[in-house]
Amino acid sequence: MASNLGTRIGRVLPVSMNPSSILVWNVRGLNRKAQRNSVRDLAEAEGRTWWFSGVYGPQEDEDKLVFLQELRDIRASCSGPWAVAGDFNLIYQAADKNNNNFNRAMMGRFRCFLDDLELKETPLLGRKFTWSNERDSPTLVRLDHVFCSAEWDEIFPDAVLQSTTAGARYRKKKIFISKLQVEDRLYVSQDEKQEVVADFYENLLGSAGERDYYFNLAAFHTQQQHDLSPLEAPFTEEEVWAVIRDLPMDKAPSPDGFTGRFYKCCWNIICSDVLAALYAIYGGHVLKFRLLNSAYITLLPKTGDASTVKNYRPISLIHSFAKLVTKILATRLTPMLPKLVSNNQSAFVRGRNIHDNFLLVQQLARAMHRSKEPHILLKLDISKAFDSVSWSFLIEVLQHLGFGRRWCNLMSLLLSTSSTQVLVNGVPGRLIHHRRGLRQGDPLSPMLFILVMDVLNSLIQVASSSNLLLPLAGRCSWPRISLYADDAVIFLRPESMDLSVIRDLLQCFGAVAGLKTNLLKSSAIPIQCSEEDVARTSAILSCSVGGFPCSYLGIPLTIWKPSKADLLPLIDKIANKLPGWKAPLLSKAGRLVVVKYVLSATPIHLMIALDLPKWVIKAVDKRRRGFLWKGQEQANGAVLMYGGLGVHDLERMGWALRMRWLWFMKTDASKPWAGLPIQIPSQAKALFEMAVEMVVGNGENTKFWTDKWLHGRRLADIAPNLLRAIPKRVAKRRTVSQALTNRCWVSDIKGALTVQVLTEYLHVWELLEGVELQPDTPDTPIWRPSSSGCYSSKSAYEVMFIGTIKFSPWKQIWKTWAPAKCSFFIWLVINNRCWTADRLAKRGLPHHPACPLCDQAAETINHVLSSCVLAREVWTLVLQRLNIIVRPPDQDSRLNSWWCRAVSLLPKEMRKGFNSLLHGNYGSIGMLAFLRISDRMLGWFQAVANEGHLWCLAGARALQDLVLRASS
Repeated sequence: MASNLGTRIGRVLPVSMNPSSILVWNVRGLNRKAQRNSVRDLAEAEGRTWWFSGVYGPQEDEDKLVFLQELRDIRASCSGPWAVAGDFNLIYQAADKNNNNFNRAMMGRFRCFLDDLELKETPLLGRKFTWSNERDSPTLVRLDHVFCSAEWDEIFPDAVLQSTTAGARYRKKKIFISKLQVEDRLYVSQDEKQEVVADFYENLLGSAGERDYYFNLAAFHTQQQHDLSPLEAPFTEEEVWAVIRDLPMDKAPSPDGFTGRFYKCCWNIICSDVLAALYAIYGGHVLKFRLLNSAYITLLPKTGDASTVKNYRPISLIHSFAKLVTKILATRLTPMLPKLVSNNQSAFVRGRNIHDNFLLVQQLARAMHRSKEPHILLKLDISKAFDSVSWSFLIEVLQHLGFGRRWCNLMSLLLSTSSTQVLVNGVPGRLIHHRRGLRQGDPLSPMLFILVMDVLNSLIQVASSSNLLLPLAGRCSWPRISLYADDAVIFLRPESMDLSVIRDLLQCFGAVAGLKTNLLKSSAIPIQCSEEDVARTSAILSCSVGGFPCSYLGIPLTIWKPSKADLLPLIDKIANKLPGWKAPLLSKAGRLVVVKYVLSATPIHLMIALDLPKWVIKAVDKRRRGFLWKGQEQANGAVLMYGGLGVHDLERMGWALRMRWLWFMKTDASKPWAGLPIQIPSQAKALFEMAVEMVVGNGENTKFWTDKWLHGRRLADIAPNLLRAIPKRVAKRRTVSQALTNRCWVSDIKGALTVQVLTEYLHVWELLEGVELQPDTPDTPIWRPSSSGCYSSKSAYEVMFIGTIKFSPWKQIWKTWAPAKCSFFIWLVINNRCWTADRLAKRGLPHHPACPLCDQAAETINHVLSSCVLAREVWTLVLQRLNIIVRPPDQDSRLNSWWCRAVSLLPKEMRKGFNSLLHGNYGSIGMLAFLRISDRMLGWFQAVANEGHLWCLAGARALQDLVLRASS
């Protein structure tokens, strides 16, 4: 390898005790200093000097702390670009080890070290782990790392760490396909890689495959007919423009290079041509449509070390006109899908979400476990699902469901005229004409795909109802299959008959639909199974045997509470999204945006499905707090109107999100998990019972004792002593309809009849005298915190802050035209969080006590911006120039009080503009104060006016009048 690199090498030495880790560098101009655990070098590259430290970490925890401190000291003495590499004997994320035996404390210290020194990791390609204990069931760990500072990354922006077993390269593009492997042969030239990729997709998309079997869909698939005639209506200009209006402006362009921005901006010019082309397609005149139905396929790596074509995910960049056609058809089909697809398929169906499927699988698995009867949870792996759909079978399904001839002809047209070129490192390959499959990136393809997958659902359900499959334990009304696009889970008994039937059904479905299940990659997870059951399952299905916990739809699935090891990946994911080196590159306002819309949004997917333990919430809060403040300040989870920054309180947000399941229990009985017990935090239940009032119709969906239905109150609150005399299980389940039928609620009373119980009994009897049920009217829940009466997580979250003192200037701070950085600064000012002399003195930090502008009083943020002589002079001039009759702040004024009083004296139409200009004025005064500039005025007013003019150009048009006054 050294000889191949030639004169670029001066020396090759081990970085660590692991002989597979080597350091290669040019010795010219090298300055070295050795320490106990590291070697430090000063080198020069591209005209800039940079530092390198090679390390070998110690084994004992106490020595590791000393080792990390040594690296801190090295970094303190090495200013500028710095890289550190070697065997650290430490990990900082769960993915760096193949088991759950973690030292979380040491992982946290290592992560803290990386964030404090603002280091980023150079990716390792070619292998996932770098150390093994070489046992039968080995422990694999990634101990070797390369970290660098942001300055070093600027010098070598494309640097990666490449495993030496695959060749040595010191620079490489991160998404560049450097090599492709086919069996035992490696292809590295551009022409060879293009040929390999083209051959792969030619075999996948360009060949239809033989189809020897057919389904009699009328015998088992849904027979319900729906009116689908609106799908075949002629295209209208209003319909086309509505679709174009919703197109993203600058999404990745298609082969023709036109984006949504082009169609929107040029619609008046191209309207007639586009409509003429659409009418031609509708009329069947499609001789040259093939020219407009082309696409590029771009390849995105599924893993960091992708080396085969299968390891890349294909995304189609479709010709803009063909995509417009499919978008129009998808818009028409969207409202029809809920009627055409079973309720246990949630993907791409409006009104359904991914968590419905997770809850179904989670609660069914727990129910099977509680039954103490053997079951198998089978996770299916369908090979190349979108790319393998049989076109003929798709048309058969559409015709069976009642789609008309014109719609089926349009589908045939779109499919048969499609063609693709695969991009390899930006270079398009040879043209491939499609003969099967659906294009990923086409808005219509997901909907067609789930219509095909729904046939598998019907097959499983018919097999179950025909007693080909043994019934599951307990109730049999729940679906035994869960579908989310091609993510399928099936519950079955570990009996030979059931296993053989499922295997044969999957093979038949694959032979007919083209969607073949790869059982070798599928996983069978036993529930209460014996070793004999597990062996039988593995032998018949030829699949791997897994266990709980496992991952389903990106969420840890377990029949118990998730362990710490199960949830560590969430914390690692958040930490990896926002490492410490990114924080200094953003302003505080920029960090706030990232914290609110990235860090706070990341755990929401899990929070909807799981109750996150407090240690996870604290860990996430620590990450958010550290990124926002780079210190120990609170992230401030209050909403804006209560003085917060709008960063979500994760615990309260979790309660608000989990309340949706209680709402769906009241409003949507069609959910696939309906009837299964859902664990909801007690705090969320209590708030839900307080916030929801039931309007009783037939009384079948209203709990007699625990729901708020009688004169806006709960019977549990009206008669608490009477409730104690009723068995808890009965009180929890009894509905209004059941209770009032033959006065069944009276017979539920089993406890002692004390005076209080009898008194409350008579009172309840009187209250119920006037209650009459309406058999034909369903019960209606009303969500009181929302004016619409419907639950939303936003209203549920906000109601938790009722009773909190409102922050009076919140609208003046956040509801202006000023940029976020100005609003954030004003928030700091109002909350006295600016680093003026008074705050520095409290913390014992060096400071100059006097105001830098007037040198007459102690420096506080209130003095600098309002009561200082120079500040008052500025405010007087501002108000005079703007012709605003408001008294400027005096020496004793508090900034917040003066601001609120001044705004209240202005006409309503001027308030927002005045607040926006004040943001800019505050910023100007504050900047000059903190820069210690005391020259009077320094063109302040013109600077504020210029800034206001830029805001007007950015969209604050109503600010123009005040800006013109300021400039005159």
